[in-house]
Amino acid sequence: RVGVSQAERAVKLEPDNPQALFLRGSVLYRISTYISDPVVASAVRDSASADLRLVLNLSPHHPQALLTWSEMAAAEGRPHEAIQFANSAYKSDAFLDLGHGVVQRLFEFNFRYPLENDTAAMQWCTYGATHFPARPTVTSCQLELMAWSDMARPDPVRARSLEHSTLNCLGCGRYMLEPRLDMLVGVVYARAGQRDSARAVLRRGLARSPSNSETVIMAANILALLGEKDKGVALIVTYAAAHPEQRVLMRRSYGLRALRREPRVMLALEPPPRG
Repeated sequence: RVGVSQAERAVKLEPDNPQALFLRGSVLYRISTYISDPVVASAVRDSASADLRLVLNLSPHHPQALLTWSEMAAAEGRPHEAIQFANSAYKSDAFLDLGHGVVQRLFEFNFRYPLENDTAAMQWCTYGATHFPARPTVTSCQLELMAWSDMARPDPVRARSLEHSTLNCLGCGRYMLEPRLDMLVGVVYARAGQRDSARAVLRRGLARSPSNSETVIMAANILALLGEKDKGVALIVTYAAAHPEQRVLMRRSYGLRALRREPRVMLALEPPPRG
C-alpha cells in the first residue's frame, strides 16, 4: 500500500512521466501476484497493464517496463511474447543495469513449458556464465539444465559443486534456495544411475519440504528415474488433490517434463473449476 500511494503521488505530479507510470504499474503487478481472489487479481493486473502500456507508448525502449511486460506475458501463458519483450529489454539495457535479471528470464521463458527450447536456454545460460559468473541465478540454471535437459550430461560431482557455489554467494537466501537445489542434485544422481544417493536426497527432501510443490514434482521424477513411476505419479496426484490452487503452477514446472505425457498426472493437474 505504501508503494502504491507513493507511486500514485508521483503520477499525479507528472502524469506523463514514464518512470512514475512504470513504478505504479510494476507495484500493481507485484501486488496482483499475491491476491488469491482471481477477479480482484485480474482487475489489479489490468491496471498494471494499462500503466505499462502508457510507459511503452511514451518511452518504447524503457528496459524495466519491457522486462516487466515480459514477465506478465509469461505468467498469462504467452511465452513467445514474453521472449520478444525480454529480448527488447536486453537490447535496450545499454549499461546492463538489469543484466543477469534479463538473462535469467530469457533462460526461464525458453526452458519452460510449452516451448522447452533447450538450445536457446543453454545459450542464455552460457552467456550468463560468461558475463555474470558469480550470480546464483547463473549457476542454478546450469544445474537446472543438468537435471532436466538431454543436452546436458548428468555429472553428480559437477552438480554438487554448482549447488555449493550457488549457496555460498553473499545474500542469496541460502535457507530458501537449499531445499530446491538439493533436490535438483538428487535428480542428477538418479539420471546418472547413483540410486542410493538419489534415494537419500529424496527422503531428505520430502522430510524437509513435504508441502512444497516443486519438491513433490522432483521427488516424483526421482522415483520415475529409479523405476518407480507409479509411486511418483501417486505422489503428484495426492498433492494436487490436496492443493488445487497449485495445479496451474505445477503444470509449468521444468520438472514435469518426464511426466508430462503421463495422462494420470495431467488429469490431476487440470485447473479446478471456477465458481
